[in-house]
Amino acid sequence: MPLHKIPTKIKNDSLVRKRRQQIFEAVIKLFSQKGYHMTTLREISRESGITLGNLYDYINTK
Repeated sequence: MPLHKIPTKIKNDSLVRKRRQQIFEAVIKLFSQKGYHMTTLREISRESGITLGNLYDYINTK
């Protein structure tokens, strides 16, 4: 599913695009280094600079 079609609680579209891009870049880096199954949401949070709680506001699942 394209990132722009994933439901979110955040209403500011430009902020959503910016944060999702940060998350996407972190995910690509971590998945390429560790693989999907060995990457945790906590690591994605840390790498993207977005708190774990806020991560769920932008993307519902790993």
